[in-house]
Amino acid sequence: MKQDLLTFADWTPDAMKNLLQLAVEIKQAPASYSNVLAGKSIVALFEKPSLRTRVSFDIGINKLGGHMVYLDVQSGKLAGREDAVDTAANLACWADAIVARVFSHDTLETFSKAANVPVINALCDKYHPCQGLADYLTMFERFGKTEGLTMAYVGDGNNVTHSLLIVGALLGCNQVVVTPEGHEAAPEIVAQASDCRENGCIDC
Repeated sequence: MKQDLLTFADWTPDAMKNLLQLAVEIKQAPASYSNVLAGKSIVALFEKPSLRTRVSFDIGINKLGGHMVYLDVQSGKLAGREDAVDTAANLACWADAIVARVFSHDTLETFSKAANVPVINALCDKYHPCQGLADYLTMFERFGKTEGLTMAYVGDGNNVTHSLLIVGALLGCNQVVVTPEGHEAAPEIVAQASDCRENGCIDC
């Protein structure tokens, strides 16, 4: 059964901690993982421009032995020559996974249903799960743990905020989010993060 990465909200705390530990191990001994994607082709479909996300996925896939095919659809949204269902179904015929950076989370949900290969969210309007994971990986490397730490975020309540809340909740972090009036984190996603929480508290 395939496993998508759309939000992390459907992950368990143990699965999140295991993924963080795996990321540390790969960074410490990259040669041991240099062939885990050997023979695999990953399509990266980007509706929105990117520097860090595109380059990090491309180099990361390459270092794991895989091959990335970059599709630039930044001239317009997917709803053009082919709709999202047809796009995902066709890509799944050739690729072993799809990385998508899109305007709408609905597009990712459509991809997930239409493709029989894993779909990874590289950013959408609601979530940025890989960014959230990377930020908590930095904390883990610095402090040797995440549980019991406090993450303070000051800024707009946006896709990064939402993913920080969800990932932090799974990792047992206390979280304080300060946003300008009218730019708060979405209440339904704060509730989603609270449902994920094993330990720690959330204050938005």
